[in-house]
Amino acid sequence: FSYVEVPVLIGCEIPINRLTLSCRTGLGIGLLTTYEARYLLSDYSAPQLIEQSEINQIMLNYLLRAGVKYLINESVAINCEPFYRLNLSNVINSNELNQKYWNVGVNVGVMYGF
Repeated sequence: FSYVEVPVLIGCEIPINRLTLSCRTGLGIGLLTTYEARYLLSDYSAPQLIEQSEINQIMLNYLLRAGVKYLINESVAINCEPFYRLNLSNVINSNELNQKYWNVGVNVGVMYGF
């Protein structure tokens, strides 16, 4: 499943000299772009193809991000932001399956301000 996610976040930033701490939370609205899905029946017979009508086209996610940014000079900063995402809705429109995925990760980068 591939979704394009639009995050809607609120949060705060606390500057401490060259360091900035941040925390954000909110919702992500995911729009389905591509999918390829099959599942096995309870008797483990041949895989069943899932039709596009059975998949949620819009996914709602809970987002949590906490970050640290270090200002190297007036224009350049290094950023590190761990994140957590939890699906609030099922991927598949089914009462038989509960597919609410979650993931964690870290965004690391260099920021340049004009």
